[in-house]
Amino acid sequence: MAGTTPIEEDTVEDREPTQDAPVMDGADEATPEDKKAGAREQRAADAAVGADAADAELDDDLRSIRGYGEDR
Repeated sequence: MAGTTPIEEDTVEDREPTQDAPVMDGADEATPEDKKAGAREQRAADAAVGADAADAELDDDLRSIRGYGEDR
């Protein structure tokens, strides 16, 4: 075709590398105790803003997920 320019295609070298590490430093280093403490802090923060129903909704969601997978 006359008058057209060839399309420049990206090569793998032209693209930015993908992320190899967690978003936050230490994000995957929490101990079980740290995780439990974080869950307690989150529940306390939720209760302070009136999100008490969050746990009940989560339990309902988990029950639904378990129920969905049980018939497989």
